[in-house]
Amino acid sequence: MSFGVVQSAITSIRNNLNQLSKRNGSNTLSVSKKKKYETKAETLSSYELKKLKHRILEENRAIKRKQVLFVAIILSVIIAVLLYFM
Repeated sequence: MSFGVVQSAITSIRNNLNQLSKRNGSNTLSVSKKKKYETKAETLSSYELKKLKHRILEENRAIKRKQVLFVAIILSVIIAVLLYFM
Protein backbone atom coordinates (compact mmCIF):
# COMPACT_ATOMS: atom_id res chain seq x y z
CA MET A 1 0.00 0.00 0.00
CA SER A 2 0.99 3.64 -0.12
CA PHE A 3 0.92 4.30 3.59
CA GLY A 4 4.01 6.53 3.36
CA VAL A 5 2.22 8.98 1.04
CA VAL A 6 -0.83 9.12 3.30
CA GLN A 7 1.34 9.58 6.38
CA SER A 8 3.25 12.48 4.77
CA ALA A 9 -0.07 14.15 3.83
CA ILE A 10 -1.32 13.81 7.41
CA THR A 11 1.94 15.23 8.75
CA SER A 12 1.77 18.15 6.34
CA ILE A 13 -1.81 18.96 7.38
CA ARG A 14 -0.88 18.74 11.06
CA ASN A 15 2.10 21.09 10.55
CA ASN A 16 -0.08 23.59 8.69
CA LEU A 17 -2.65 23.58 11.49
CA ASN A 18 0.10 24.14 14.06
CA GLN A 19 1.33 27.18 12.14
CA LEU A 20 -2.18 28.66 12.00
CA SER A 21 -2.59 28.55 15.76
CA LYS A 22 0.65 30.49 16.31
CA ARG A 23 -0.27 33.42 14.07
CA ASN A 24 -1.42 36.73 15.39
CA GLY A 25 -3.74 39.10 13.59
CA SER A 26 -1.09 41.69 12.77
CA ASN A 27 0.12 39.83 9.67
CA THR A 28 -3.26 39.51 8.02
CA LEU A 29 -5.12 41.93 5.78
CA SER A 30 -8.38 41.69 7.69
CA VAL A 31 -9.66 44.64 9.67
CA SER A 32 -10.18 44.21 13.35
CA LYS A 33 -13.82 44.23 14.37
CA LYS A 34 -12.95 45.93 17.65
CA LYS A 35 -12.11 49.26 16.03
CA LYS A 36 -14.96 51.68 15.65
CA TYR A 37 -14.59 54.70 13.47
CA GLU A 38 -16.40 57.78 14.60
CA THR A 39 -17.03 60.78 12.42
CA LYS A 40 -17.99 64.22 13.54
CA ALA A 41 -20.72 65.53 11.30
CA GLU A 42 -21.79 69.11 11.45
CA THR A 43 -25.48 69.81 11.51
CA LEU A 44 -26.97 71.63 8.55
CA SER A 45 -30.09 73.68 8.38
CA SER A 46 -32.97 72.51 6.21
CA TYR A 47 -32.13 75.19 3.61
CA GLU A 48 -28.52 74.00 3.42
CA LEU A 49 -29.66 70.38 3.12
CA LYS A 50 -31.98 71.27 0.23
CA LYS A 51 -29.19 73.25 -1.42
CA LEU A 52 -26.77 70.34 -1.04
CA LYS A 53 -29.34 67.87 -2.37
CA HIS A 54 -30.00 70.09 -5.39
CA ARG A 55 -26.27 70.40 -6.12
CA ILE A 56 -25.76 66.63 -5.91
CA LEU A 57 -28.74 66.01 -8.21
CA GLU A 58 -27.38 68.51 -10.76
CA GLU A 59 -23.95 66.85 -10.67
CA ASN A 60 -25.54 63.43 -11.21
CA ARG A 61 -27.57 64.74 -14.15
CA ALA A 62 -24.43 66.19 -15.73
CA ILE A 63 -22.59 62.89 -15.31
CA LYS A 64 -25.50 60.96 -16.85
CA ARG A 65 -25.64 63.37 -19.81
CA LYS A 66 -21.94 62.83 -20.45
CA GLN A 67 -22.34 59.05 -20.24
CA VAL A 68 -25.28 59.01 -22.64
CA LEU A 69 -23.44 61.25 -25.08
CA PHE A 70 -20.36 59.04 -24.92
CA VAL A 71 -22.37 55.86 -25.54
CA ALA A 72 -24.25 57.50 -28.42
CA ILE A 73 -21.01 58.58 -30.09
CA ILE A 74 -19.45 55.13 -29.69
CA LEU A 75 -22.56 53.40 -31.05
CA SER A 76 -22.77 55.74 -34.02
CA VAL A 77 -19.11 55.08 -34.84
CA ILE A 78 -19.64 51.32 -34.62
CA ILE A 79 -22.75 51.49 -36.82
CA ALA A 80 -20.93 53.67 -39.36
CA VAL A 81 -18.02 51.22 -39.52
CA LEU A 82 -20.39 48.24 -39.92
CA LEU A 83 -22.33 49.98 -42.68
CA TYR A 84 -19.11 50.93 -44.45
CA PHE A 85 -17.91 47.32 -44.58
CA MET A 86 -21.24 45.92 -45.77
